[in-house]
Amino acid sequence: MTSNTTTALAMVYHGLRIRQGQEVLTTEHDHYSHHESIRYAAARSGCGVRYIALFDTPAAARADQIVERIARAITPATRAVGVTWVQSSTGIKLPIAGIAEAVARTNRGRTPADRCLLIVDGVHGFANQDVDIARLGADFFASGGHKWLFAPRGTGFLWGRSDAWPELRPTIPSFDPDTIDTTFGAWGARTELPPPHDRARPHRESHCRIERRLSCRRRADSRSHVAHATRSGAVRRNLMLRGPGLNPWAGRGASCGKEDSHDNISV
Repeated sequence: MTSNTTTALAMVYHGLRIRQGQEVLTTEHDHYSHHESIRYAAARSGCGVRYIALFDTPAAARADQIVERIARAITPATRAVGVTWVQSSTGIKLPIAGIAEAVARTNRGRTPADRCLLIVDGVHGFANQDVDIARLGADFFASGGHKWLFAPRGTGFLWGRSDAWPELRPTIPSFDPDTIDTTFGAWGARTELPPPHDRARPHRESHCRIERRLSCRRRADSRSHVAHATRSGAVRRNLMLRGPGLNPWAGRGASCGKEDSHDNISV
């Protein structure tokens, strides 16, 4: 659990086992917090950073084109690909499943130290899409809870695949009760601490708050929660369309669609 998306992204990039000669590949469309977390990590590790455009204009964006541009940009030196599921700057919903497949293809034959990891800023899609993030295809998924989950500010999380956590160095000492004996044993022996994992809880109060919101969402049924979020988005979009001089590119015809659909990438 973390305080927000920014903290979660900082934890994954600052913990990433990356070296000089490797790089992080990200996009020109990502948020300040994502870009700066990468830049800070690069300054410390000496790795490179590359920024690519996924489309020429938002209105002309296509899922197959986005996947192709990322796949073409990945090189043997690419240690991580950092993207945003739903971009705050354009409203584009990226085809994460397709991107994950492209990343998986590049990992064939790579050693763990050279494995390319897919890191996703998911805050604008989490809880307004009826998708299990564990099946989305990302290696790490960062999100806050105060947007579409309607949890209080100061709530967030970093989710990771079980086989991806060893690729991160711990950045915050853990007091997780499930591993505290092992952690304190390593600390006392002055040996390397265990790798971070998906149950680490640096913020107990945040953990309780987000657990309550997730419980409410489960009781309300995830599809009804998503439908409510979709209606809220449609109301805001229609209000924007009435504003003078405003022309939201998605217009009235945009809808969420399914994550595995490559035909509809707008929210």
